Amino acid sequence: MNFPLKNLELHLPEECLVLSERLYEEGGVEELRETEKHLWVAWVAGLEVEVQVSPSKVLAASCECADFQGRGMCAHVGSVLFALRREQQKRKECKRRRQRTTRRLTVNAVIEQARPEELLAFVRQYAKTNRAFALALKARFARAVSTSDEREKYSRLLETALQGHRDEKDNITYRGALSFLGVGRELLKQVQDALALEHFAEAQALLEVLVDKCAATLNKVDKQRDALEELLRNALEELQRLIGKQPPPNLLEELWRFALHRCTAPTFKAAGCTAPLFEILLALAVEAPRRALLRNLLLQELNQPHAPEAYLLECFFCLHRLEPVEDLPTAFARRLENGSFLFHSVEEARRRGEGDLACLLLQAVQPERLSAVLRQQWWEARLTLAQERREAEMVVALARRLYLEGGFRPEHLRLCKEWCREDWPAFVDGLLEELHRLSPKPAVQLALIQLLQEENRLETLLEYLRSEGNLDLLLQMGLSASLTGTPEFERLCLELVDAYLKQHLGRPPAVRLRRLLIRLLNQGADRLAERLLHFTLEHYGDRPALMEELEVFASRNS
Repeated sequence: MNFPLKNLELHLPEECLVLSERLYEEGGVEELRETEKHLWVAWVAGLEVEVQVSPSKVLAASCECADFQGRGMCAHVGSVLFALRREQQKRKECKRRRQRTTRRLTVNAVIEQARPEELLAFVRQYAKTNRAFALALKARFARAVSTSDEREKYSRLLETALQGHRDEKDNITYRGALSFLGVGRELLKQVQDALALEHFAEAQALLEVLVDKCAATLNKVDKQRDALEELLRNALEELQRLIGKQPPPNLLEELWRFALHRCTAPTFKAAGCTAPLFEILLALAVEAPRRALLRNLLLQELNQPHAPEAYLLECFFCLHRLEPVEDLPTAFARRLENGSFLFHSVEEARRRGEGDLACLLLQAVQPERLSAVLRQQWWEARLTLAQERREAEMVVALARRLYLEGGFRPEHLRLCKEWCREDWPAFVDGLLEELHRLSPKPAVQLALIQLLQEENRLETLLEYLRSEGNLDLLLQMGLSASLTGTPEFERLCLELVDAYLKQHLGRPPAVRLRRLLIRLLNQGADRLAERLLHFTLEHYGDRPALMEELEVFASRNS
């Protein structure tokens, strides 16, 4: 150990540096004195610390704590070094004062040169007249004040932050929320310091009070709610971190009782902060009696008919982590019949990587009992789960069903082809038979045509179009270049146009033929469009309405 005292921040580990500064600022260094030349001794948190220095360098140090024994440095030694450096600075400043006077009036100058007793008297007087300053002072140094009931101390401090900040409906005002946040954040910093110093009982008492007060306050604020929720989350995270520090068994027992009572309390349900409490209970439910107690509690809560949905989900996932769920509690299963809750539950299970659990939730509701829209959503959700679980046969079956019942969407057909493990042409044959058995609606006809085109079954397609004899299908179907460029399709179009014009007279068929020609031109089938136009002009040029509609094409053709 050999480094300049004036630059000690550069030579202390970051965590040790933060704790050292806080210990020093809170007055944790007591009875600092020079017992021998360059050998200084002080007391910090009940431990004796020795530091040996040259006039400007730190040469050696010792402390009885475990951190120093293991790492050669600790917050106790660091705080003494800060105090020692300050002592040396004071001595130098005294020498400078004798030589010159202060040129400017600054806060630092006042603090350094004012008599301590006068400064203390001012702080006392100002704290009496300025409520915000008094509150900040108490929050900053609360840990330094020993009381018979630590929980009561911190509870009163947080209540003081809210005094005088309620409206006529007993809700907390904006200024009250800010005041509470200021005190709560300061106390959370002190929790972190206490955990670093392994003052577990103090940290737990402070955290439990902070969690209780935050949850109660959340239900009475409108503004700054997000900030209060963040403070509550941070406090609960520190409670979880406390478990990882392996505190004494009696503290873990207290923490178990705290989480067990709070997780079912209406205040915590309304605040939506039960998930971290369940995490604490799961971490502490190591022994069989605790696991049985937690299981019975969760089952009881899941059968509550009016509990908040978000809370029920947390109970359910906690139960599943405690022991795999095979049968859903009756009341919880009935709640899933609400479509929005069902699909939210399934998505949450997927998000947590619980595919089997998502299937269990989804299958708790029969799709036939849902409305048409929700039924379609049910099948889509089941298809998504089948893909995630790599269930090839299920994916094909569900995609086929959704294709036939859900509007013949191309993505379902692509899924069938992607996941099909059998003879694909045979699968297509079966699908075509299904389409033929359906009622001959335009959507079914177009789906059949599209399938034949995609599978390049042009001969079958032409036979189907000829058998239907419907010119409207040409107006609605997709026209690929491989189809429009064939002589067979050209002959079919001529046949359909000829048959249609023989059976229909007047303006409507003329308009329909014009639309067909425009569509062919837009699809790049110029040759076919010109062939149909020439055929029409040659065989039906005596129809005035038809000639008027095709006039623009006739002039283009000439």
